[in-house]
Amino acid sequence: MPAIVIATEPFIKLLTVMLRARQAPDALAVVLKGNPETVEPAAIAPLADTVLGEIVRQLGGGQRAGELISPP
Repeated sequence: MPAIVIATEPFIKLLTVMLRARQAPDALAVVLKGNPETVEPAAIAPLADTVLGEIVRQLGGGQRAGELISPP
């Protein structure tokens, strides 16, 4: 079963090493640019919608692995 890993920008290197160690493709990663903990509460829902859209796109065969998604 496919899975998507979501990580924040400071953890890109750790994410890459982890995916390689598990022999998983980088296409299974969604990286959030910046620190989502500092995002205003009103911006969380649109950010979650964007991340969900990226997950659906990747599971559907998209090719833009590890693209940074910026909080609004």
